[in-house]
Amino acid sequence: MSPDDARALFLPLHGLVGVCALIGGVGALATRPGSRPHIWLGRLFTLGMAGAIVAATPVLLATQNVFLTGMGGFAAYMTVTGWRIARQRGAAGGRLDRGISTAMVVFGLSFAAWGLRALLRGGGALGIVPVLMGVGSVLFARSHLRWYAAPAEQRSPWQAEHLGAMGGGLIAALTAFGAATGTNLLPVVPEPIWWLGPTLILGPLLRRASSKVT
Repeated sequence: MSPDDARALFLPLHGLVGVCALIGGVGALATRPGSRPHIWLGRLFTLGMAGAIVAATPVLLATQNVFLTGMGGFAAYMTVTGWRIARQRGAAGGRLDRGISTAMVVFGLSFAAWGLRALLRGGGALGIVPVLMGVGSVLFARSHLRWYAAPAEQRSPWQAEHLGAMGGGLIAALTAFGAATGTNLLPVVPEPIWWLGPTLILGPLLRRASSKVT
C-alpha cells in the first residue's frame, strides 16, 4: 500500500477517533477524579486513543514516520499503564505490567537515540522532542517499575500514578496532533510551540493535581 493510499483510507478514521480521545482527555482532566463524568470521559479518552493508534498504524508503516511512531508508542504506553492502574488499583504490578514497563525502557532509549541523531544533524525541534520524550519514557517506566516493586504500604496512592500516566498520554496525543495537524491549521504558530507547548503547559498542572492525592 502506498503512503497516499494509506492516508486516504485511514487518516479520516484516525482523525475522528483522535478528536474523541482529546475531548475525553481534556474533559477528564477538568472534572473531579472519581466522579461519574471523570470516569466516562476517561473511558472515552482510552477508547479513542486505542482507535487512533490502530487507525494510524498502517499510515505509520507506509510512511515510515519515526517521529510520530515514537509519539504514538509513548502515548500508548502511558494510556495503557494508566488504565491498568485504575482497573487494578493497588494490585497493579503483575508480570504483564512489569513486562510493559521494561519494554518501554528499551523503546524510550531507542527513541531518544534517534532524536539525538536527528539533533546532531540539525533537526532542531524534530530532534529535541524525541530526546525529551525518550528520556521521559524511561523515567516514567522506571518509576512504574519501582512502584510495582514497592510493598503496598510504601506505595504512593494509585490515583496519583493513574493521573500521571493518563496525563502523560494526553500530552503525547496533543503533541502528535500539533506536529501532524496543528502546524497546517495554524501555520502562524511556530512549530516548537506545537511540539513543546503541551508538555510545558500541562506538565505543571498534572504535578499540582498529583500532589493533591499524595
